[in-house]
Amino acid sequence: CMKLHRAAAAAAATFALFTALLNRAGLAPELPVNEPPPSSKLELARALAPCTEPQRCASVERRSLRLKKALTHVQTGSARKLRWRDATLPATQPTFLNTTRVTARCRSLDAPFETQLEDTVREILRRTKINEVVFTIVDQAYGDLLEANYNMAKKAGFSEGLFYVSLDRSTAEDACARHKRVAFLAKPRTATTKDVVYLGKYYAAMLLCKARIRFFFWEMDLWLPPRPSGPSVVDVFRAAASAPTAGLRPASAWALHEDNPYTINIGLYYIASDTDGRSYDLFDTLLDYLRRHPHAFDQGLVNCVLKKVISHRRINYIKDRDNCKVDGFDTDERGHLVDGALQSLILKTRPGKMMGTGNYNFTLVDGVVAASYALPFLFRDTLAVHVLSSVPLSSSFGKKVVAKELMLWEDDEDYFHVRRGRFIALDGVLAVPSGADDFVYLKDRLTELCALAKQTNRILILPATWHLSRRLQAWELVELASLESLGVGWREATYLANPRLKVDEDASFVSLKLTEMGASVRDANGGGAHYDASFTGEDTRSSHLRFLVHVSMHDRRCRDAAVLFVDVDPQRGLAVKPKRTPFETRAILDNKREPWLANVYNHLRFCDYKHREKRRVALVGAAFECGGQNAGKRKLQEDMHKKMLQRAGKLPKVVETVREGRGSLSVEGRRRAAVKFAESLKDDVARTRQPTTTAVQFGPYPDAFAHAFGFWEPGHVRTANSPGG
Repeated sequence: CMKLHRAAAAAAATFALFTALLNRAGLAPELPVNEPPPSSKLELARALAPCTEPQRCASVERRSLRLKKALTHVQTGSARKLRWRDATLPATQPTFLNTTRVTARCRSLDAPFETQLEDTVREILRRTKINEVVFTIVDQAYGDLLEANYNMAKKAGFSEGLFYVSLDRSTAEDACARHKRVAFLAKPRTATTKDVVYLGKYYAAMLLCKARIRFFFWEMDLWLPPRPSGPSVVDVFRAAASAPTAGLRPASAWALHEDNPYTINIGLYYIASDTDGRSYDLFDTLLDYLRRHPHAFDQGLVNCVLKKVISHRRINYIKDRDNCKVDGFDTDERGHLVDGALQSLILKTRPGKMMGTGNYNFTLVDGVVAASYALPFLFRDTLAVHVLSSVPLSSSFGKKVVAKELMLWEDDEDYFHVRRGRFIALDGVLAVPSGADDFVYLKDRLTELCALAKQTNRILILPATWHLSRRLQAWELVELASLESLGVGWREATYLANPRLKVDEDASFVSLKLTEMGASVRDANGGGAHYDASFTGEDTRSSHLRFLVHVSMHDRRCRDAAVLFVDVDPQRGLAVKPKRTPFETRAILDNKREPWLANVYNHLRFCDYKHREKRRVALVGAAFECGGQNAGKRKLQEDMHKKMLQRAGKLPKVVETVREGRGSLSVEGRRRAAVKFAESLKDDVARTRQPTTTAVQFGPYPDAFAHAFGFWEPGHVRTANSPGG
């Protein structure tokens, strides 16, 4: 016992010492001190939030004994009779509405893309007087995120220089009607969808580089965790692009992947076009190669080229992880690229030897600061999260779902508003009572929950799901797009734990449980009622669930509840009775499903379960989303078909370089447009000043690690704003 006391005292003293040292050095993490205390209703909502990550939270029963006692369904009085068999069900109203497109037409979008971009950039330069812009590309897949994307940029402090390159007319019209700065890139007649995406990213980059305009590019599937203060992701990348940690006069800053620090992520980067004009050559060559090789992906190409360009020993470690041959780019026996245009680019960007003068230098941003991963993890210093999928260009919907589960979703205040009669959720977690491999059980219970949400005109909060000791997401089972097509709105499983939640003072939380006799109602204050349905042996499962709908509309507590927790399993908590039929083949059959329930069964689309590694923590990935799984299957089938054609020599030949022409698909056409673009903006650029490099610091980092490997770790590099700098 004495040894334990001494060990505890030593640990406390060590902690106090390190805390004092960090405070003295100014490296201790700063926490908000003026945060208002949450309301009692908000605390109640958080207490009732389902446990979505068991290693980090306790069940409702362990959080509050008072709530456990209040919500326990124990019949203490007589049950009420309710006439329900011949009663009609309430009319349904959709809780999910598709975003309507604005029909107004913007005449400015009729001009050539280069003219639109010129006008947009000129307006930004003249208004801000700063040589820096921010842009992203958007299409129909991400058109619903326009307002959210802009709001994130506004909160982070860089919306003044933000504009959009739209790849389809309807999204451009929508952006124009919302008063967002936008340039519409019309799809050339012979271009593929992938061609248009690359033109939107790299042709716009070419034009900006030629005009020597600095820019930060970020993709639409990138979310910014809210921070009350401190630098933005643009501040970090701008400072990185001016820090000589991996060579003098760096011209750009690129992010690394969170799970693989040997791979550059092209979802966000900063280009200092006024520092080194060879950034223009980089994007010119990349776009030319991608046009000539339709099967190539830009992620692999950018990694291959930049690793060949590296000329500093601090980041030479990723150069050794050469991915050129693996990603399908032709190399000789010495590993040099065969393509002539790529060879010329490398010779131009790296005329000197290692650490020689005149090389094209760039900096790498740590994957913790800009987290890019299919299963992203957030840390204290994470400023941006780039949600990836296992198959490129396959799952925009799944990426949005992941952003919601990670509580990164940006929306208007109504999305986070908990008010009377709005939500329905499963009371507890969705799991097979026996713990056996009964995947059909999960599908049936989830379908019934969706049907109850539709029939009660409530938004469904997705349940936390378990199967064979594995943590799942409900959206791994059901394709949420099919749920939305039924008019049922939904919220993520982590919704009630979201810090942005706004709960009305009169909001109530009620539990409605299906029992063998009928139904039981309990509220968070301990009040409740019991209803006798007089079930008979002829009553089907549909009848039992229909009785729940009638109780939810008849009982005042249920009708007014902001969140109605329903338990559709009367045997929950009781011992499972063994049956002869194996669990994995036994389905909950109902040959007499009533129309209101059968309609949901017929329209929902599900995915088969895949036995992955045991996941006792809530790993979320866009590739897991049911719709993403289906899209990934189709994409993989297409890729396999291409590989078979390639082996058979039937793959389309490499497209010859289209040098002449006036359009953006020709090399000379793009170059002439770039020269004209730069000439038109020359005077405006000359009247601007460079953006201020902000001194950024997040906390203590190992100096040796950052110094040896060249990771961009804010706080270790002297900037113009540093004390004494």
